[in-house]
Amino acid sequence: AFDIPDRQYYAILGRQKQRRESSYSVISSDDASGKSPSFFFLTSDQRYILKSCTDQDVKTICKILPAYRNYVIEQQERAASGNKNNIGAACGTLLPRYYGLYKIRLPNTKEVSTVVVMQNFFGSKHQINKKFDMKGSTYHREASGKELSKKNPVYKDNDWVLMGKKISFPTKEMTNRTHTQLQMDTTFLQEHNLMDYSLLVGVHTIQEEETLDELYPKHDEDQSHNNNNNTRGRLRKKRKCRESMGVMTCTSQNEIRYFGIIDILTEYKIRKSMETTFTGTLLFRPNISCQRPKKYAKRFCDFALNHVFSTDSTS
Repeated sequence: AFDIPDRQYYAILGRQKQRRESSYSVISSDDASGKSPSFFFLTSDQRYILKSCTDQDVKTICKILPAYRNYVIEQQERAASGNKNNIGAACGTLLPRYYGLYKIRLPNTKEVSTVVVMQNFFGSKHQINKKFDMKGSTYHREASGKELSKKNPVYKDNDWVLMGKKISFPTKEMTNRTHTQLQMDTTFLQEHNLMDYSLLVGVHTIQEEETLDELYPKHDEDQSHNNNNNTRGRLRKKRKCRESMGVMTCTSQNEIRYFGIIDILTEYKIRKSMETTFTGTLLFRPNISCQRPKKYAKRFCDFALNHVFSTDSTS
């Protein structure tokens, strides 16, 4: 569904010739977003992440897989037939991109684990300076003291708002397209009784020493030469939204933002229903994270529209 050549896919995931071990690197729990006890591996080119799955995750993936594949293809065709400036020009959906499901045996153990291969939303040459995991809730949705003590803390909804962050698009049309895509993606999740997903945003702060030649191809700079040597001033002229290898990015002023939806495999079952009833209703905490899929999707999209997506005022 994602048009990745088999030869390329297996060359990246497979063990290289004359190597006894794989070239995967381990992502520590400090670098992973969320509270999941899963372990993660990153391929050498940083394009793919291998994430361990629970038995319930596997059941959910297998359950939604036919509809997920059809939806991805549908969005791919929709994006291809739309405006060339569409942020999802290669594949419209902001959902995680699942490429494979495998069983692996960890070294020196008899334990067999199931892993899912998916796109690394932060797969780029740029260092991510800040990470945000947002669910559209404001109840206890800020990084804790323990989280902030980590080398690479993951910030949350209230932190994003307090920092005054935005993903700013160069045109109103592009802002609307992205929000519409988010609505369609969350409608798909709602139809499959899924909730508790997050909008993952990574921010790379562009340093003064980084030139536009490093951020964009040389021929792009030649086409719109600007005599202003100030990096930030030139970036305002060069703000772009693009997708490369499945990574969604938006550049505005002095930041590059990477974003996508993650953790979509939680079904709204009895345990989650009880959490909504007892914590949300009986304890009068209506804005807790756990909500019915329909309400969760609406709140998620409303938060993105009001606090995350905007149109650059300089356009």
